[in-house]
Amino acid sequence: MAEYIITTESTTDLSKQLETELDIKILPLTYNLDGVETEDTPSSDNTRIKEFYNKLRNGSLSSTSQI
Repeated sequence: MAEYIITTESTTDLSKQLETELDIKILPLTYNLDGVETEDTPSSDNTRIKEFYNKLRNGSLSSTSQI
Protein backbone atom coordinates (compact mmCIF):
# COMPACT_ATOMS: atom_id res chain seq x y z
CA MET A 1 0.00 0.00 0.00
CA ALA A 2 1.24 3.49 -0.87
CA GLU A 3 2.25 5.88 1.89
CA TYR A 4 0.04 8.56 0.39
CA ILE A 5 -2.74 9.04 -2.16
CA ILE A 6 -2.73 11.92 -4.64
CA THR A 7 -6.21 13.27 -5.28
CA THR A 8 -7.61 16.10 -7.34
CA GLU A 9 -11.04 17.05 -8.62
CA SER A 10 -12.41 16.50 -12.09
CA THR A 11 -11.66 19.95 -13.52
CA THR A 12 -7.95 19.17 -13.58
CA ASP A 13 -6.51 18.77 -17.05
CA LEU A 14 -4.58 15.52 -16.65
CA SER A 15 -4.26 12.92 -19.35
CA LYS A 16 -5.66 9.46 -18.65
CA GLN A 17 -2.12 8.14 -19.08
CA LEU A 18 -0.71 10.42 -16.35
CA GLU A 19 -3.64 9.68 -14.06
CA THR A 20 -2.99 5.94 -14.41
CA GLU A 21 0.80 6.18 -14.30
CA LEU A 22 0.80 8.18 -11.06
CA ASP A 23 -2.29 6.43 -9.63
CA ILE A 24 -4.05 9.78 -9.09
CA LYS A 25 -7.60 9.57 -7.74
CA ILE A 26 -10.03 11.96 -9.45
CA LEU A 27 -12.98 13.16 -7.35
CA PRO A 28 -16.08 14.40 -9.18
CA LEU A 29 -16.97 18.08 -8.93
CA THR A 30 -20.68 18.77 -8.48
CA TYR A 31 -22.05 22.01 -9.86
CA ASN A 32 -25.46 23.64 -10.09
CA LEU A 33 -26.46 25.35 -13.34
CA ASP A 34 -29.96 26.76 -13.85
CA GLY A 35 -31.22 24.80 -10.85
CA VAL A 36 -29.91 21.47 -12.13
CA GLU A 37 -27.23 19.68 -10.11
CA THR A 38 -24.67 17.89 -12.29
CA GLU A 39 -21.70 15.75 -11.38
CA ASP A 40 -18.64 16.40 -13.52
CA THR A 41 -16.52 13.30 -13.93
CA PRO A 42 -13.29 12.74 -15.86
CA SER A 43 -15.30 10.84 -18.45
CA SER A 44 -17.69 13.77 -19.08
CA ASP A 45 -17.94 14.44 -22.78
CA ASN A 46 -16.96 17.70 -24.44
CA THR A 47 -20.53 18.34 -25.58
CA ARG A 48 -21.63 18.89 -21.97
CA ILE A 49 -18.64 21.18 -21.33
CA LYS A 50 -19.41 23.28 -24.42
CA GLU A 51 -23.07 23.52 -23.35
CA PHE A 52 -21.97 24.63 -19.86
CA TYR A 53 -19.83 27.49 -21.20
CA ASN A 54 -22.46 28.54 -23.76
CA LYS A 55 -25.01 28.86 -20.95
CA LEU A 56 -22.59 30.97 -18.91
CA ARG A 57 -22.01 33.27 -21.91
CA ASN A 58 -25.78 33.68 -22.19
CA GLY A 59 -26.21 34.79 -18.58
CA SER A 60 -26.72 31.58 -16.59
CA LEU A 61 -25.06 31.39 -13.20
CA SER A 62 -23.24 28.36 -11.85
CA SER A 63 -22.35 27.44 -8.29
CA THR A 64 -20.32 24.69 -6.68
CA SER A 65 -19.51 23.53 -3.20
CA GLN A 66 -16.32 22.16 -1.75
CA ILE A 67 -15.58 18.50 -2.14
